[in-house]
Amino acid sequence: MPKFEGSANKNYRLVWDGNFQSGGIDPALWCFKCDMAADDVELSYQPPVAQVEDGILKLRTLRLPNAADGSPRFQAAYSFSTYDTMNYRYGYVEMRARLPYHQGAWPGFWMKSLPCLCERRCPEYFAEIDVLEVFSNETALSCNLHKWYADGRHTMLPGDETGVGSRVYRFDASPDATWHTYGMEWTPKAMTFYVDRKPFYSHGLTDADDFDGNGEMRGFHDCLYVIVNNMMFTPAMKWKPAGALVNDETRFPICYDIEYIRLYQDANEPGTELHLGDPNKKNLFWPPENK
Repeated sequence: MPKFEGSANKNYRLVWDGNFQSGGIDPALWCFKCDMAADDVELSYQPPVAQVEDGILKLRTLRLPNAADGSPRFQAAYSFSTYDTMNYRYGYVEMRARLPYHQGAWPGFWMKSLPCLCERRCPEYFAEIDVLEVFSNETALSCNLHKWYADGRHTMLPGDETGVGSRVYRFDASPDATWHTYGMEWTPKAMTFYVDRKPFYSHGLTDADDFDGNGEMRGFHDCLYVIVNNMMFTPAMKWKPAGALVNDETRFPICYDIEYIRLYQDANEPGTELHLGDPNKKNLFWPPENK
C-alpha cells in the first residue's frame, strides 16, 4: 500500500503494475497510440525514441536534419498508453519518473475518459485529466481538468493552460533529470494531485464543483486510460505558450525516463472499476491493422 498524505482512511492495494522489469515493453500492459501530433514531428514507437534499458522506459525526443526547404524537423514517440490494456475508475495512480524541465520540453502524464474496454456514461463530452504537464519550464509543473464536447467546444479549469495559483507545483530548484513520484488520487468526491506523495491541488467532482457553467461533472466519473507523452513545442504545434518554442538552447535528446506506473484501488470504494485487456495481446500499436 502506498503511504501518502490522505491515504490513511483507504484500504489501497496494488491492482496493476506497469513496470519494465521484463526487459522490454509488454504489449499486455501498454500500447502506442496517436494522441498528440504535429506536422514537423515524425512519430515512432521504435528505438531510439522508445526503448527499455535496465528496467527503465526511456523516451527520447530528437532533432532531425532540416527538411529540403530548410524548416526544422523532429522525432518523438507516439503517445504511450493503456488504451487497450487497462481502463479504471477510482483509485490512486502513481508514476516514478525523471522528467525534462527545460526550454522547449513538453512532457505529460495524463488521462482521457475515452475507454476502449468499457462503455462511457457521459456522451456529451469526454474528460481530460492532466496529472502533470511541464510547459518549457525549469522548476514548475501544472495539473488541469478539461471537458471536450461532441460539438467541438473545449472548457477547462479557470486560468490559462499553463496553470495559475494552486494548480502549479514549483520545486525549490530545478528537478530536471532527477527521480520523483507523481500521482493522482481519484474518489467519487474529488481528484487530488501529488508530487512525491504530497498533495498540491484538489478539485471536487460533485455537480456543485462544475467549472464551465454546464452544471455537472459526470464525465469525470467515466473510466480513464493513462497516457504519457514526451513532446516538445515545435513551430508546427497548434498551441504553444509564449517563449516555449524549442530553440538553439534546447538540449537534445529530450529525455523522459519511467521506472513504473502503478494503480492502487480500494475494493470497498463504491463504484470502483478495473477493466483489463487481452493478456495475450502481441501488438504494441493501436489500431493493430495500421502497423
